[in-house]
Amino acid sequence: MTMATLVRSDPKELIRRDLAALKEYAGRVVVQGERLTAAEEVDVAAHAQEFFAVGSSFRLTRAEMVALLFRGLLTTKRGCACHSCRARDGSLQFDQ
Repeated sequence: MTMATLVRSDPKELIRRDLAALKEYAGRVVVQGERLTAAEEVDVAAHAQEFFAVGSSFRLTRAEMVALLFRGLLTTKRGCACHSCRARDGSLQFDQ
């Protein structure tokens, strides 16, 4: 009889991996307007569960974790002409 060994991964590496996967999915959905497949939604749920669990172990709040996830996401959208994006990039002009 053999005993199974549990290999523990580095928590920092886990959170990096989960954050990268979640950012990629969020970019596709939020920025590009894509729809995820059922399998991708299951993958998102698994990454999110692990991300929030590991983040909590680092004593990050949910708000801090969500901020990490969305940091830089909306600024990568090209050609957005909404007033908020134009105000941020300096292209919003007011008539004087």
